Amino acid sequence: MQLSVVAARLSSLRAGAGLSMKSAADAAGLNTSTIFRIEHGLVAPREGTVRTLLQLYGEGEHVARVLSLLREERVPGWYDAPGVPLALSAFLELEDRAQIIYTYCPHQIPPLLQTPPTRCRPPWPGCCRAPPTSGPPPWPR
Repeated sequence: MQLSVVAARLSSLRAGAGLSMKSAADAAGLNTSTIFRIEHGLVAPREGTVRTLLQLYGEGEHVARVLSLLREERVPGWYDAPGVPLALSAFLELEDRAQIIYTYCPHQIPPLLQTPPTRCRPPWPGCCRAPPTSGPPPWPR
């Protein structure tokens, strides 16, 4: 199972880097048939080969993430699909495992922190109550 995920990921990264199997094999010092067998899940690549290929494809900082799949240290999820960028997949895995996700609205300013410029103009239409047009300000001076 993990071998097919790693194979699909390596194939999509190679294609994304704009390399053919032959040029990737030549640059990595491998045979074209080896790249073919790795990318089709026919053979498990060595860890050194995965490191070399990821460096070649410009994804060297994500070696540990791909190797954890190859070593079967974690179960692949939907975020390990070839179309999901490697830089985003770690974050998506954390979000997928989360039990509670809190959200907040950074554009709404609590009344006690409002100053006249922020009180007069909301960040976007309809996001908060309109400021009072007459009478004293909502906070003591």
